[in-house]
Amino acid sequence: MFAKAHIVGCSTGGQIRNDDVDDDIAAVALRFDRTRLRLAAEAIPTPEHSRSCGEAIGSALAADDLAGVVGAKIPLTGGLAGDSAIFQETLVGADCAPQSRRVAAIGFYGPAIRIGHGSAGG
Repeated sequence: MFAKAHIVGCSTGGQIRNDDVDDDIAAVALRFDRTRLRLAAEAIPTPEHSRSCGEAIGSALAADDLAGVVGAKIPLTGGLAGDSAIFQETLVGADCAPQSRRVAAIGFYGPAIRIGHGSAGG
């Protein structure tokens, strides 16, 4: 139905709510009339590559009208992939089947969007 849509997802450790952990599947579809999106993803073979991975994603998303993701004046919001309480391997999919050792980010562009954040669990 949405041939130009980006599909991004990851494994999770669940949402902590009061005394419960909810690890059901959740999905969301978004469409913007005046906000451009750009998806960047990089492999991260070892923890020692985390800085170069972040720099590559930052470079791929950099633009004068970037409203959210990276930079000293740009908000960075989102979450981390998890694997319940196993702490061994997470999966990230970014326009591809979920893979281990992968990082993805979405840049939001233009003046029509404002980005904020909050924390309600965990």
